Amino acid sequence: MGFLDESRASWLWPLRRTPSREKKAWGGDAEAAKKDSERAFDIADSMEKGFARELVADFVQALPDADRLWKFRVERSDDRQQYRLFCDDGDFLLYARLRNAARLVEIFLYDPNEKENKTLCDSDRPAFTLSCTHSADEWLLAQERCDNCRCSAKPHLCGCYGKQELFRVRHSKTNIGDGINHCMDVELPPEGSLMAWGQDATQKQTQRILTTRAPAWNDEVSSLVLDFKGRQILASAKNFQLSEESNPDNVLCQYGKLGANSFGLDFKYPLNVVQAFGISLTTLLWS
Repeated sequence: MGFLDESRASWLWPLRRTPSREKKAWGGDAEAAKKDSERAFDIADSMEKGFARELVADFVQALPDADRLWKFRVERSDDRQQYRLFCDDGDFLLYARLRNAARLVEIFLYDPNEKENKTLCDSDRPAFTLSCTHSADEWLLAQERCDNCRCSAKPHLCGCYGKQELFRVRHSKTNIGDGINHCMDVELPPEGSLMAWGQDATQKQTQRILTTRAPAWNDEVSSLVLDFKGRQILASAKNFQLSEESNPDNVLCQYGKLGANSFGLDFKYPLNVVQAFGISLTTLLWS
């Protein structure tokens, strides 16, 4: 990824509308192959205009290791069924929509509301999926296929085993003062490695575990309070901060309400863009 450290310039350039190579049709039935063949022409045309966004690898690479948090913004639709992730300067990154009574979230590289993306956003093929148990206390983020498989007529030729697990999140609640605090524990795959779908991690000891920082009860405002440095945050049950248990003062991710349907999402290494976005989306049922 092309990062310019500590710069407000276009440091996240691979996640913007940059040209990408034309894709080969995905294998499968004749109808799907025909659809992909037709879509390939749309992608080729969009490449020339700089709108094509086809590589998921740009979204699963961890951000540069830095002291400060990189700032992003999440915008929610009025009906609370769609979410969009933007860079802090307003550039679009990812689009998510809720399915199956909010038990499944599909994440796409294109915004279907953008005119130039209508033919590129394949509603049947999300790049990532976020699913939860019936009780909504455990969530799993998966990458549907790697870039090699997306480009190949023979799925899994690269040995990626299909879907790849990007994190597991477990939710719980705890009483603090007179309030009830939502908590989460996030299991990240070993660095530089993705776990096969349904496969036990063979490097469990190298997994990173992030956990929510406990807020303090404030008698003056009669509420639980967290210090969101660099953000003016409104009170919300969805607000959270994550850190490692070994270093609770080092905030690695924070998510806080900015407006009626706007949230600040700030994070840093070892998280990548889709992991941070996915973690924030697991709070959609918190109230």
